[in-house]
Amino acid sequence: MFVALAAAAALASTAYAQSLNLSSSCQSTLGSIATGPDGTCLNAAGLVTFATVNSNSSLITPLNSWLTGMCSQSQCSNQTLANIVSNITSGCSSDLSSLGFSSSSTSTVVSDVQQFYPTVREIVCLKNTTSNNLCATDLLTDVQNSVGTLSQNNLQQIVVSIIGGSQTLESVLNSASCSDCFKAAYNVINTNFPSLMTSAERSNFTSTCGANFTNGQNPSTVSQTAAGLSSANGSTSGALAAFPVTSLALALSALASAFAFFA
Repeated sequence: MFVALAAAAALASTAYAQSLNLSSSCQSTLGSIATGPDGTCLNAAGLVTFATVNSNSSLITPLNSWLTGMCSQSQCSNQTLANIVSNITSGCSSDLSSLGFSSSSTSTVVSDVQQFYPTVREIVCLKNTTSNNLCATDLLTDVQNSVGTLSQNNLQQIVVSIIGGSQTLESVLNSASCSDCFKAAYNVINTNFPSLMTSAERSNFTSTCGANFTNGQNPSTVSQTAAGLSSANGSTSGALAAFPVTSLALALSALASAFAFFA
């Protein structure tokens, strides 16, 4: 269920962001970030490839290219993340205000991004050594094979399929939830946010995926490609306070909006 919620939130956010007409100030701000030093750690320049993708073409290849480039960069410092968020909230203030965002919330957003970014980076940089693809790329490919091309024109229909509980898509997500990639992601989250899941939720993973799923050992078929990390659970962010599962879905949604803005 969570995988479906996160996917729906991210895709819906992306589809909505792509439909916005950004102000010249916002476009200029995002362009400066993409070409400036602060954007290097996010491979922000790699996001411009989205602008050249045909609206009917799959977004998986440019997304994979962007993520691969981002994972090869050093982790963003807290100061760099603060600079990026502050510049966006300032340069895109009129665009964001129409979505209900207030500049008074900037400090909270900065704190949240600084808190979640290291974990999100670790997860999206996990690689399936069997397929030699990023885990995220493999998952999106499986979803695409299930619901159709993940293109700009199809995003709305795909979101409807996810929310509507497509049985075919549900089968894909259920299968992915017990995969080695998902186990590695589970380990990352469990290490960085140890209080996130209740004992009942852990038991559910055990009953669904088997006792080995929650043993804390990283699968030999998954490697970590994030620069500066040598293992799937090599986090430098440390244990953090618990937050609701829905917050992670919202964080993914915000991330999707961000890359859509750059496109």
